Amino acid sequence: ERAWQGMSTRYRVPLRVVPGGGCWAVRAEQPAPGTTVSVTGSLVDIQCQALALTGDARPDCPGRFVKQGYPAGLIEDENSTGEGTVWVLVTVPQIVQTYLGRTVRIKGVVRSEGVLIPDRIELKEGDQWRFVY
Repeated sequence: ERAWQGMSTRYRVPLRVVPGGGCWAVRAEQPAPGTTVSVTGSLVDIQCQALALTGDARPDCPGRFVKQGYPAGLIEDENSTGEGTVWVLVTVPQIVQTYLGRTVRIKGVVRSEGVLIPDRIELKEGDQWRFVY
């Protein structure tokens, strides 16, 4: 079953990646709105991720929608349960377009379920973190 089918708005993406099968499910727990969090994971084009679930993504998809102003997102690294949360980022998408597919660390405030407003974005380069936003 595809959890994204029940979502009603473009920015409500409370998802998690379930290892071994590419299946996504609604996350049971979310930090409360207004909570400051620090998350690490891969920066992605959210629209391309959704198209990949339907089998409609094309090889040129990553970055295509972010370039058009659709939101970027972060697939959080797996936690102790082997699951990683997907966050929609409230920022100018073109600012992070260059870093799609790369590992980033984001500190920000939870706006609503599955939505994060970044205060700081750092890019992982080797063993170091470099400030990018």
